[in-house]
Amino acid sequence: MRHLHRGWSLLALLLALLATAPAMAARQHFQAMTGQIQKIDVAADTVTVANLPGTKEQKMTFHVPSDASITRNDQKVAVVALKEGDRVTVKYAHEKGHLSAHSIALEPSSAEPTKLGN
Repeated sequence: MRHLHRGWSLLALLLALLATAPAMAARQHFQAMTGQIQKIDVAADTVTVANLPGTKEQKMTFHVPSDASITRNDQKVAVVALKEGDRVTVKYAHEKGHLSAHSIALEPSSAEPTKLGN
């Protein structure tokens, strides 16, 4: 009888672990980098960003999956809105041996009007 009880307990534990696995996988730890776009490779779906001047020189290349969120002024924009020289903040995670962009937020350019609060 004890073995049967232990078996059910192990089965319940296994089912609980399986139920939480997708939630655990969804909880990725994102990092962020703010910098300037140096290169866009449309064929490879990558964007290379360099730190802003005055900071430690660092370049990072991010894979940009089709479901990555790209925004300007909190409005979604298409990937074609990205241009070399744009200032961006990239939230990314390490996935399958590369850096994968979860979101790219474009900073408004100086030519764009800024919205004032009422």
